[in-house]
Amino acid sequence: MTQNYPEHQISPNFLIITGVFILSAYPLWSIDNTSSIWAFLFVVSGWIISLSLHEFGHAFAAYRFGDLSVAAKGYLTLNPLKYTNIFMSIVLPVVFLMMGGIGFPGGAVYINMGAIRSAREKSLISASGPIATAIVAAVLILPFSFGIVDTANHRVFWASVSLLAFLQLSALFLNLLPVPGLDGFGIFEPFLKGEIRKKVHNIAGIAFLAIFFLLFNDTFVSRAFWKSIAFTAYFLGMDFDLIREGFQVFKFWNP
Repeated sequence: MTQNYPEHQISPNFLIITGVFILSAYPLWSIDNTSSIWAFLFVVSGWIISLSLHEFGHAFAAYRFGDLSVAAKGYLTLNPLKYTNIFMSIVLPVVFLMMGGIGFPGGAVYINMGAIRSAREKSLISASGPIATAIVAAVLILPFSFGIVDTANHRVFWASVSLLAFLQLSALFLNLLPVPGLDGFGIFEPFLKGEIRKKVHNIAGIAFLAIFFLLFNDTFVSRAFWKSIAFTAYFLGMDFDLIREGFQVFKFWNP
């Protein structure tokens, strides 16, 4: 579905993905085998929903602060296909999930910063995406924090939920890194002097590649990054055995 919709109407694409998420949850609640395509559909559709909400957060904040162009671009419809392109927004993040399980931020919205009045508002626009991701993560983690998870009867379901929650945490931590191209840098960039911003943007590509090299290899940076996520997950009451089982059931092609 590629047609246009009213600027503030929820896209049928988003509703279909949400339907897949809900429908795949039912068999997960019932099955007790160790691998299932339902877990894959549940996690991938949940991830796409969270990606859409993340980018919607940016767009909604920009719209409220004066950039009305985001509505015309379809960013307020929650249509994942509006956030860059299908490869960068959906295919690449899903491939990263299949390879290593990191929550790779694949979407983007293009904001007309010239329409935004203050540095504070520009900073809040960058922060709004991670805030949306944090809310999604909180909703997924709360059952574990309050100890209402019934792993005795619905272990496959909760393993899938724990994996999706862990992916949200990894995406949140990754996005908040103060690296050009990520939201963490965008939050404080508006407060930098013009000459400093120019110098940073000149090395933005190299900095972005460098941080991903450091994260995807056995380095001090990668160890500190994953230990921070692990500590947060443990502090919030998540079970790492359950997260590992979530990875196992997610990879239905590798029983």
